[in-house]
Amino acid sequence: MLFLENLMMDSFLLLFVSLFLRQTTTWLRILAASAAGSLYSCIYTILTVWRALSPSDSLSGIYGLIFNIASSIISYVLICMLMIILAFGIHNKHLLMKNLAVLYGTAVFCAGAFMLLENLPVTEGIAVSGGEKAQDTHGLLFGWLKLFGVMIPVSAGGLWLIRAKNSHIGANSGLYELCLQFGEETIHLKALLDTGNRLYDPAGRNPVSIVEKDILEKYLKHKYTQEEIRELLVIPFHSVGCDHGILFAVRADRMTVCRDNKLWEYTKAVIGIYPGHFTGNGAYRAILHPDMVSGQPTGTCGREK
Repeated sequence: MLFLENLMMDSFLLLFVSLFLRQTTTWLRILAASAAGSLYSCIYTILTVWRALSPSDSLSGIYGLIFNIASSIISYVLICMLMIILAFGIHNKHLLMKNLAVLYGTAVFCAGAFMLLENLPVTEGIAVSGGEKAQDTHGLLFGWLKLFGVMIPVSAGGLWLIRAKNSHIGANSGLYELCLQFGEETIHLKALLDTGNRLYDPAGRNPVSIVEKDILEKYLKHKYTQEEIRELLVIPFHSVGCDHGILFAVRADRMTVCRDNKLWEYTKAVIGIYPGHFTGNGAYRAILHPDMVSGQPTGTCGREK
């Protein structure tokens, strides 16, 4: 029962993180991460009970202090990080910290709601024949009412927060100003930040942003002749409806990303070549990798567009 209870709550918390931060994942990964957290909760409970019932009190004094410190680090840091990595496969520390912050905040809110309902007075059951059974049934019913009394408002409040966050950010929330420089050729375009983009080049594990082929056409014809086409990078990928695919890529001499007066600048950035179009109206012509804006900005945007 302890395992199943923690499995349910951990799944709820991870699902909220996924929805709130728009992190792509699968139910299998959420269940695997939740199972890891639930298994640790069972092990920790067994150790705690064993320590409390041990007649020799073998974990007293300095050993008890070490046990408490180690269990706190494992419980509140390592296990939470393991759950986030299993659920979302985070590849950079900034996104990992953001996921952890939302997970902690949601867990504290849910715990506070449970403690509030736990302290509500319980109405005594009516004394009838077999009164002891009536008391137990009443307590079980009240327990389920408390559970749903927490889950329903927490779920509704969470969905409201997600909707408010998305509406506040707006339709253009993920659009960035992107500038690519290939030798003397400079390209300006709008790029959409896609947190689900987990493409990395196999050689250097560098993040791969994707640009429509039409945008790079002039540069590709000028730079890559038939003899030089072998210099293109090859990026393997898989997606919905395509288990195995290959994306060709080039390296930009300089790449700058700008938004809200924040500037990120890179050299030798890997740019994947997409043969089609991302939108019908051309609202954006590139897909930006989340790692490109996860670190600290290197400067502020200039007035040049």
